[in-house]
Amino acid sequence: MNNQIYLFDFYAVIISDSLNTESHSHLAHQITFSMNDEQFRVEIDGEIIKDIVLFIPSGKSHKFLESNSKYLSILMDNESLFEIGELKRKIEKLDTFPRNLEDVKSLVENLGIDKHKNIDPRIVKIKEMIEQTECLENIRLNEISKEILLSESRTLHLFKEQVGVPFRKYILWKKLKRAITLFANSKDKKVTDIALEAGFSDSAHLSKIIKSSFGISPTEILKNSQFIKDH
Repeated sequence: MNNQIYLFDFYAVIISDSLNTESHSHLAHQITFSMNDEQFRVEIDGEIIKDIVLFIPSGKSHKFLESNSKYLSILMDNESLFEIGELKRKIEKLDTFPRNLEDVKSLVENLGIDKHKNIDPRIVKIKEMIEQTECLENIRLNEISKEILLSESRTLHLFKEQVGVPFRKYILWKKLKRAITLFANSKDKKVTDIALEAGFSDSAHLSKIIKSSFGISPTEILKNSQFIKDH
């Protein structure tokens, strides 16, 4: 299995020539496409589904069976601001599927997942502060709220409204992006060192977050990922 992993603010894209054939579930919602128009087989709730596109909601146990497909999967934060029923209806109406990363960017916008809009300058400032922070563990909501002259509760509300995910979940994704980048650039490093450098308390915490987000372990990433890119 070879993976290409791309991380955005609240969703990830994994391009792979194989998928986890063990029964598993994860917190992220998942849309999987066949990139060569070959049907793949997935077992969900004891039923085997054959298709070239599939939506798997957060927490749903599933098992991909062997096939000749090359997969493109979009994994989205389960607290993102979109309506699941509407998203599934839009997916069912798709007549063209993504073949590369640029196609994905257009798709998520068309599906209403990643809407372009004018971001409140205060949120822009928060995101800049986060990007410039070397240790994400040092991010403090009370300090950020004072910086933009809002209460903590109003800051949290505005952030989720503007960005699409809760503030703490956004920080978690940023940590995850740093960890994935370290995996890509430092394959001789131990998982524990990567976890601490990315801002996680230990390797167990990092492993849990990666597994719940992508359905694969750090070991699988290190062994099977040809290259990993950060966006």
